[in-house]
Amino acid sequence: MNTVLVRLAFIKSAQTALMLLIPLLLVQSSRATSSFVLARVLEALPLLVLGLLGGLLVDRLGAQRVNRLALVAYLVPPAMLACAHLQWLPTSILPLASMGAVALGQLLVLCGDRVVLDKIPSDDLPRYNANAILIERATSLALPPVLGGLALWSLDAAVCATAALGMLGALCLAWLSPNGQSTANATRMSISEQLRAGFSALAGERFLRDLILIAMLVNGLEAVPIAYTFLYAHEGLHMNAAEIGMLTTMTGLGGLCAATLARQLKTSRARLLSIFVASMLVNATLYALIWVLNHKYALLAAKLLEAFSFVFSAVAYRTLRQEHTAKALFGTISGAVGFTVKLCIPFTILLAGVMLAGVAPQDLFLGTAIAELLLAVCVGAWARRQVTRFDKKAYA
Repeated sequence: MNTVLVRLAFIKSAQTALMLLIPLLLVQSSRATSSFVLARVLEALPLLVLGLLGGLLVDRLGAQRVNRLALVAYLVPPAMLACAHLQWLPTSILPLASMGAVALGQLLVLCGDRVVLDKIPSDDLPRYNANAILIERATSLALPPVLGGLALWSLDAAVCATAALGMLGALCLAWLSPNGQSTANATRMSISEQLRAGFSALAGERFLRDLILIAMLVNGLEAVPIAYTFLYAHEGLHMNAAEIGMLTTMTGLGGLCAATLARQLKTSRARLLSIFVASMLVNATLYALIWVLNHKYALLAAKLLEAFSFVFSAVAYRTLRQEHTAKALFGTISGAVGFTVKLCIPFTILLAGVMLAGVAPQDLFLGTAIAELLLAVCVGAWARRQVTRFDKKAYA
C-alpha cells in the first residue's frame, strides 16, 4: 500500500502543479479573459463525460495497458505548457493542455483504484482512502505557496519544475499495474453492450445504486455553498483578499487533520454509514450557523469544520463504493458512478445563481442547510434499514 500511495503523491503533485501554472500563464497572456474562462469550462468536461469513457477503456484494454498509454499521453500537457511559455506554440493551446491534464489524471486515478482492489485487503480500504485524501490535501496545501514563490523568483524555473514533475509522475504511473485478469468478460462485448452491462450492474446492485443516488443529491446540494463561498465572503462579509485566502488555508488544514484521524477507521458498514449521515448533519448545521452568525470568523471556522466533515464522508463513501463494485466491470461501473454523482452539480449551481437575483448570498447557505437536513433524515432512515438487512444476511 505504501508504494501505491507514494506513486499517488507524484500524480497529485504533477496535476496540482499543472493546474497552477496553466492559469498563471493564461492571465499573463493578451487573451487572458477568454482563455481563462475556456480553460475552466474544458476542465469541467472530463469530470462529467470522459470518466465514463475512461472506465470503458480500463475494462476493454486492461488497467496495465491503459496505464502505458496514459504514460505516453501524460507527457503531452507538461510539454505543451513548456512550449507555450517558450512561445514555440500559442498560449491558446493551454486550455487544451488543462483539459488533457484533468482527463488523464482522472483516468490514471481510476487505474489506481483498480489496482487497489487487487493488491489491498478490504479491511485496509478505509486506511488507504484516508491516506489518499491526506496526500491530496497535503499536496493542495503545500505545493501552491512553494510553486508560487518559485514563480515569483523565476517563472522559467517554475515552468521547468512543473514540466519535470509531470513527466516524473507519468513515469511513476507506469508501475501501477494490477495482478490478474480483470477484463476477460468485458473485452468480448461491444461498446454499447459494455455500457448497458455497466449501468445494469449499477442498477442491479441495490445498495450501490441507492448510495450513488444519495451521493448525487448530496454533491448537488453541497456544491452550492462551495461555489458561492468566495462571493459571500467578498460581497456579504466584505473580507479582503488575505482573509479570503485564509478560507482556502482553513479548508486545507481541516482536511489534513481529518485525513490523519480517518486512517484509523474500520470497514464496519454500520460505522461507515453512520459517518456518512453524520457528515450531512454536521454540514447542515454549519451552513445554518453561517447564516445566523453572518460573520467572517464564523465562516472561517465553518470552512475548517466543513473540510473535516468532507474528508470523513469521502472516506466512508469511497470505501462503501469500492466494496460493492464488481471487479469484472470495475472501470465501466466506476465511470457510470462518476458520471451519475456529478449530474446535479451544474444544475444546482445554476439554480442558485438565478436565485441570487432575489436573495442575498448568505441566504443560499440557509436554503442548503434546510434541504440537507431533510435529506439527512431520509438517508438516516435508509442507512438503518441497510444495516438491518446486512445483519440479517450475515446471520442467515
